[in-house]
Order: sequence, then structure tokens, then C-alpha cells
Amino acid sequence: DRGADDLPVRDVVMLGRLPHQGWLGAPTAADHQAVEQALCDTGAWDWRDRAWTEQVVAWIRLPFQFPLIWLALRIARDPSPQPR
Repeated sequence: DRGADDLPVRDVVMLGRLPHQGWLGAPTAADHQAVEQALCDTGAWDWRDRAWTEQVVAWIRLPFQFPLIWLALRIARDPSPQPR
């Protein structure tokens, strides 16, 4: 059983989309697409439904996975950066 405070990895990456959502707005189809694409782009898709705390424990054994989730969150936050 997953506790109420144990988010799946997908929801942690969705936090990167908060700047694109209205006040108390629910995630849109575009938000879900950005998260899915970010998880795929970083190779973290297989962990999407894994509990965040379970994934943290796995990172002790495989520490390279940890930065991939944060990278996915960053990509989801701004999936199509504009040229400067």
C-alpha cells in the first residue's frame, strides 16, 4: 500500500509543470504530455509508477537514476526552450 504522502515518480515530475498551471488548476493534457515526454527523454519512463520513496531507496544501489528524475522534472518544466 502506498501512503498518502508517497507520490509516484510521475507526480514528482509533474511538479515541474506547476508554473504552467493556473492557480489551483488541474494538469492539462499538455502537462501530461510534457511529463510523459520528459520521462521518455531521460530514460525514466519505467519508473513512472514507482513510489517516490521506493525509488529513493533504489537510488542507494543505483545512484545514476536520481539525477534522471530531476532532469525529467526540469525538461517537463520547460519542454521547448526558446532560443536566446
